[in-house]
Amino acid sequence: PLNDTIVQKFGPRPDSALAPGHYDVVYEATSCCGTKYCRFSIDIIANSSMACKDLNVSLDANCEALITADAVLTSSCPERAKVYLTHYGKPVPNPVDSHYLGQTITATVVDTVTGNFCWSYITIEDKLAPTIICEHDTMSCYRFENLVTPGIVEDCSKYSVRLLDELTEKLDCDENYIKRITRTWITEDLSNQLTDTCVQELLIERFDFDSLLSIIFHTSKNI
Repeated sequence: PLNDTIVQKFGPRPDSALAPGHYDVVYEATSCCGTKYCRFSIDIIANSSMACKDLNVSLDANCEALITADAVLTSSCPERAKVYLTHYGKPVPNPVDSHYLGQTITATVVDTVTGNFCWSYITIEDKLAPTIICEHDTMSCYRFENLVTPGIVEDCSKYSVRLLDELTEKLDCDENYIKRITRTWITEDLSNQLTDTCVQELLIERFDFDSLLSIIFHTSKNI
């Protein structure tokens, strides 16, 4: 009918050039039967290529490293991209852990909207120095002779621990202890030569001869 009209109420002009983005469009149709609306959306997707870069990534204090699209991409939109990690074709968990330390893995980044993708090579490193924690203690002579390590060493890589220095102070006038030993330990990360040291203080208990004689005396009486 000649009285029918269609009017655009919202959205870009039909003859306009649209930039990448999302556009809502509303049309109004009026006739003798009344008024109806037609609503639809237009999504313009940029046809941009993707580019990835190779990385050296260091593990954190938890011996993990999260590989993100933002870190790998040099272009495109990282917020809509997904990262897939592999090592010789086998899937690698993300975050990456110390099992892949010193290895080079492949990161494939896929744009979930366009399907475009790129890949890069990522080498997993450990740039944090090891942390050594010395535990102070009180012990017998026997236990001291068998003491090997200073306490706790935290590191993602292989490491070595060795005694750097030892000072002994005799405690002749102390009723409970015969000497105080101060040891300085050093640990070295075998992958990057970073080191850490700590100082450990040990008190060696004085042997209780009176208790020993008492035990021998009571034992002999009961024989």
